[in-house]
Amino acid sequence: MTVQSPIQQVCSFLFTGFEHQNSSSLLQAQESWETGIVSESIEPDRAGRVQFQGSWWPAVCENHMTMTLTSGEIVRVVGRRNLTLIVQPMN
Repeated sequence: MTVQSPIQQVCSFLFTGFEHQNSSSLLQAQESWETGIVSESIEPDRAGRVQFQGSWWPAVCENHMTMTLTSGEIVRVVGRRNLTLIVQPMN
């Protein structure tokens, strides 16, 4: 088993394991869906923040444009665009 430093883990997350899914440029994880916790509300026209894998990330919810995800909600991380995570509600 190889042990990675936190910096190697972040770089590995940022640069591997994602592929283009469709014309909306949503990036989809190749492996199983992972969860995060909303730490700053995600609104339809504004990114919020999600705690994911021990760090806080900017996040948007593209599939639910009329929904606000509030602080404390558990979300599914389904992809990434640059440094912004793409999330969906768990329900």
